[in-house]
Amino acid sequence: MNCINKVDLIEVNKNNEVAGFILFNTGKYAGGQANFSVHELFVAKSFRSRGIATRAVNKLLEMYKGTYRVEQLEKNKLATKGLFC
Repeated sequence: MNCINKVDLIEVNKNNEVAGFILFNTGKYAGGQANFSVHELFVAKSFRSRGIATRAVNKLLEMYKGTYRVEQLEKNKLATKGLFC
């Protein structure tokens, strides 16, 4: 895969309102062997717990094929709520 080196932003919309965003890096900014690195994933409080983040990540994975590097702060427990058994 031929990736350019940049940081990109995808707006997450619900009913024509900005509900959040995904900030991701490509190329050398992704780090290691990854093609992409998710740097930030944010959903506004008023839009949370509706599956918006899940749908946004699935759309990102559809649009940008390759390997991803995703990290989270250990203290950010909400970020992994419901993701792991």
